[in-house]
Amino acid sequence: MLHQNGDWKLLAEQISVVCKRRSQFTNAVKRAVKISMEWLDGLKDDKENHDTLLTALLGVTEGKIYVEVERARLTMRKSMGKEEEGDVAEASKILQELQIETFGSMVKKEKCEFLLEQMRLCLLNMDFIRCGLVRNKITTKAIREFPVLERKYWQLSLRLFYNKGKQYLEMARGYRRMLDLYGEGEREQKLTMLANAVCTVILAERDPEQQTLLHTMNNSPPSEEIGKLLESLARPLV
Repeated sequence: MLHQNGDWKLLAEQISVVCKRRSQFTNAVKRAVKISMEWLDGLKDDKENHDTLLTALLGVTEGKIYVEVERARLTMRKSMGKEEEGDVAEASKILQELQIETFGSMVKKEKCEFLLEQMRLCLLNMDFIRCGLVRNKITTKAIREFPVLERKYWQLSLRLFYNKGKQYLEMARGYRRMLDLYGEGEREQKLTMLANAVCTVILAERDPEQQTLLHTMNNSPPSEEIGKLLESLARPLV
């Protein structure tokens, strides 16, 4: 009834009262949170009431493991709102509060999406140390299950490697991996990735792995022109 009448302030208060009762059943809380989250989508153009309901839902989900996924999604929504307002630092701070890697009920793909969003906001906030820490939480095995997310992962990683001491060898590895992530119909992108990989491996400090990576790229060029580029750039190293 409160929802139908549009009394969002009173509705938010009642949700808090109902969900915080000691004797309240878990399923009842989960149901109330789920329904209320659906209402949030209809309040995108009503910021005041949207934020009122969002704050109430964040309050009732705090500390409840059985709604940890819902709380994570609500936190993401709050973070996005702060970013839209231009407060990137606060948006990043809000999202960093989530220890997503510990959420046992969240599916692997959504975990990766949250961690990538944490990485993106850290980069926008020029917090490269924290970005590196978040990146370390994403395992190679997990991210490779989702090619679209892996492409985003390497795009963010490349920005991190460049800004955190110009780690050219790490950048070369990233560009080389992205080469494999583009399909046969994305020829221009593949050429760009391989050219970038070659240039960054040349800029890297002399190292046995540098030589190995360069020769690996030389063995599988996607075109004759890139093969010639590899040959000309590799000459000083051999």
